[in-house]
Amino acid sequence: MNQPPPERWPSEEDHDRHGESTRFECFWIPPETAHVLQPGQGALLGLLDV
Repeated sequence: MNQPPPERWPSEEDHDRHGESTRFECFWIPPETAHVLQPGQGALLGLLDV
């Protein structure tokens, strides 16, 4: 990536295409608060070059 990532970006969960998609607005959180992530999602935080 040659530019900084966006501060916010859209995403959606399609639920295996059963029913309507759920839309989300994603955003970054500071690494020091990453302990609030869903269990397991923070496992690779140590690999980030921050």
